[in-house]
Amino acid sequence: MNRMTLAVGLVSALALAILPACSARKSLSDSSGRATRAIFQLQATPRKVAESKPLSSEEAKKILRNYERGSKARRSRGQASTSSNTQTGRSVASGAMTRLRRSIE
Repeated sequence: MNRMTLAVGLVSALALAILPACSARKSLSDSSGRATRAIFQLQATPRKVAESKPLSSEEAKKILRNYERGSKARRSRGQASTSSNTQTGRSVASGAMTRLRRSIE
């Protein structure tokens, strides 16, 4: 096969691949896009969400204790803290948790 035949074949194949995308909507059937429309309609309907209630001091203390236990376990295994921002050896997150602990005690 010579180069001219190859070039004509490639251009023809490219044209055959692109031209259907330029066709009018009339060429599509009525059922095309039905699944997509159904999914978007499901997403558009508002969902019922339970009202959030504020945490009690006991619940906040439990969350704080669990967080502190988890961070101590991470440090004891030699893993780096999840926060890359540190202030004099303490992570910003632990400083925030200390302030939180003081505010609820």
